[in-house]
Amino acid sequence: MPLSEPSQAQNPYTTHTPYYNLAASPDSLSRSSSSSSLSSTSTHASTRDSTPSDTQRFSPAIVEATRRRNRTSLPLGTPRDRELFALSKLSDAELWGRDDAEILGGQTTGEITFHYNKSIVRHVVGGRLVIYLCLECKYGHPAHKPQVRERLKLKDGNSNFRISAERCNGRRGQGSESTVALPTYSEARHRAILAVHCSARKRSFRSVEDPEHLEELRLVSQNPNLKLPSQETVRDDVERLYEGLAPLLTSYFQRRNRPYHVLLDGWTSPIHTSNIGIVLVWEADGKMHDCLLELIKLTERHTGAYLAQQVGDTLKRYGIDKWLHLINEDNASNCDTTASNLTRHISHFRGLADRLRCFLHCVQLAAAMLLSFFNKQYKRKRGTASTAAAVPAAASSDPVEQALQDILGGLETEVEALERVIGHSGRAEHDEATISSVRERAIRDMAQQGVTITPAQAAAAVRVLPKHAALAIKTRDSGHIRDTFERLVAESPADLQYGEYRNLSPRNATRWGSDYRLLQSYHALRVAVDRLLALPVNLSNLRLTTEEQLLSDNLRDMLAPIEDATKAFQAGKVPLLMDVIPAYDALQRDFHAMTNDTTLPSICRVAAHAAYLMTRKYYSRLEDCDAYFLAIVMCPDRKLQWFYNHGWAHEDIIQIRDVAIQRFGEKFKSPVAPIQTPIPAGPSTTTTPLNDTLPRQGLGASERVEGTRRWRQQQLPMVESQPRLTSDDYDSIAYYLSLPPHPLPPDTSVLQFWDCQRSVTPKLAAMALAYTSAPASTAPAEREFSEGRTQINWNQESMSSQTFRAKMCVGAWSRAPWYDHEAAANIIAASSRPLRSV
Repeated sequence: MPLSEPSQAQNPYTTHTPYYNLAASPDSLSRSSSSSSLSSTSTHASTRDSTPSDTQRFSPAIVEATRRRNRTSLPLGTPRDRELFALSKLSDAELWGRDDAEILGGQTTGEITFHYNKSIVRHVVGGRLVIYLCLECKYGHPAHKPQVRERLKLKDGNSNFRISAERCNGRRGQGSESTVALPTYSEARHRAILAVHCSARKRSFRSVEDPEHLEELRLVSQNPNLKLPSQETVRDDVERLYEGLAPLLTSYFQRRNRPYHVLLDGWTSPIHTSNIGIVLVWEADGKMHDCLLELIKLTERHTGAYLAQQVGDTLKRYGIDKWLHLINEDNASNCDTTASNLTRHISHFRGLADRLRCFLHCVQLAAAMLLSFFNKQYKRKRGTASTAAAVPAAASSDPVEQALQDILGGLETEVEALERVIGHSGRAEHDEATISSVRERAIRDMAQQGVTITPAQAAAAVRVLPKHAALAIKTRDSGHIRDTFERLVAESPADLQYGEYRNLSPRNATRWGSDYRLLQSYHALRVAVDRLLALPVNLSNLRLTTEEQLLSDNLRDMLAPIEDATKAFQAGKVPLLMDVIPAYDALQRDFHAMTNDTTLPSICRVAAHAAYLMTRKYYSRLEDCDAYFLAIVMCPDRKLQWFYNHGWAHEDIIQIRDVAIQRFGEKFKSPVAPIQTPIPAGPSTTTTPLNDTLPRQGLGASERVEGTRRWRQQQLPMVESQPRLTSDDYDSIAYYLSLPPHPLPPDTSVLQFWDCQRSVTPKLAAMALAYTSAPASTAPAEREFSEGRTQINWNQESMSSQTFRAKMCVGAWSRAPWYDHEAAANIIAASSRPLRSV
């Protein structure tokens, strides 16, 4: 929710009027309101007069600098496209007094450009200013009627305009004027497409020899003599493209000449090789992009020094090491060592200061921490997965364990399933050790407050999820029970407040979210489940007791905030860093409320406190990397005001401001004399170091991490006033921070806003894009690896590691902005001889 513009008294960190969008037309900065020829002129005039004029918003020096900057000759389309994009995001009221040609400039694309004459119509509808786009066929065909649509509804698509134009062309005996001619067939282009198809669509090389595929191509081409390359040739072509496309990647980032980020994650491939994946993340044209750069086969022990060497050498080999900005990894200790050692290979990289932590991994640890109180804990043996998995069976003398075995009826326990799936990976051992230590501390902390877990309550808690999971399996795998349950669900549909379920969601050992969905589906189908358990179908041991039902209800609600945070960071293609601190604050606030809720059972309160400690553990580590704070600062609708509104200390906010100015001078602007900026006065004369901005202990109600307003949030007077800036100063972080936050234009993201600003405040926009585009998690890398598991079939494990790497990279590069089929065809033609004439 964009923050409203605070008044001067509300925000002690600013002295100027709002920082309005400078990407608008240079002439519009001083344009006075113009009258309209329609009857709504008076309404328009009153609307314009009620807001400050453009000359009031900007000093003459700023206006002149903006004009001069926009008059500069730039590559074709660059400034104009950004200007038109900014105009297209304005409301009808804001555009009411603009020229028709100016308004049309941002709306003329596709068939609208090729087939229609365009005009603007203004009307006042129910007191609302509405601009319509009127389209008339330029060929004057009588059957092609004029079409009118509201300007703001053009974002819903122009398919109706296109279809109407195609019908008109058909009536006139013409094809669509916007149709692009197909390229001429060549063997090299055909081979390049086949190689990319096998890589990007996870097809085996053998599939090109399918007789049906050959028959289909002969039918489409009407060439009975058409032949296809062999599977060996396609494999070789993939490796040729891997070598040939790399220079295109390098050239793209050299032309771009802006920072990018790296995601690192370890992975065991389907051909049983250990690898580390390097995924690039960057912004372009206001959108996020990610792409697998390289899949490195690891041949030595996975120490931080070895991994850093491999990463550094790979970035240098591609010639893009100079633009590396931030690296995101999970929370394993060797990831810290990797970041620290990378400074030896890339001099400008600052080690832990430029090392991000995967937020979703932290959320997963919090969920695992909470769920550990509802899963029986086993003492894990060191060794192979098979020996470790035998631990639960050896504990059959335990009555709790015996009860679980009776419930599961021979099914895998959660621990056995985890051992089978992930074994003894470094990340798994790190997670297990972390959960164990935090769990013990939480139990001690809550015992000091008089909240303890009784053995009976602990035994009841570990029965809840196994009963749900066993019932889900029975209703899925047993034919008679499944048919009966489907009939009961049809008679008693799901309660839609929990979701639209038709069966019980299964449990997945490596996905904590499956536990939440299992509980949700159980409560959604509660009526049908109760009716099923009342039938003589030998499921009485899966019926929940009153205590177990209470624990199930509470556990579902306790997992809900974690599920919400996970969904929020999985909604976009690349989750962004600017949202991490607000998400941590929300989780801390929720876990603290659970801990203090005396209506919850004791085990739930202890589990909530353990999850609180887990999130605080990793929240406090954000202080090592200033990018988390700068990403918020560079959001125009947040700035330093966000920290002020959320109760951060006066000293902390000033320290963040100083760091922002320092980073701007170091990385994005040549060293110049510093601009004098206002320094707020606070209750203390000392400055708190940045690593003290995050509280680390206690559950007091005054803690900032719990999302509560602290007593330190107070009105702070200004020590000195802001001096007048020259035209060369407004493209600076100091000037930007001296202005209060302002809402973003409608339907405009932070990245789109700063992309528009690149032609106006290039240095400031460069810094903003570098930090606001930073990834919050390694999810894109994990998606690449998930797709990689389907890259080869189960009977293709003889594929070499070089071919597998080439196939993975070519498949990823084919979706990148620098890829082009014509370039791929040229690579095939230049690196191999023709197979045959067709």
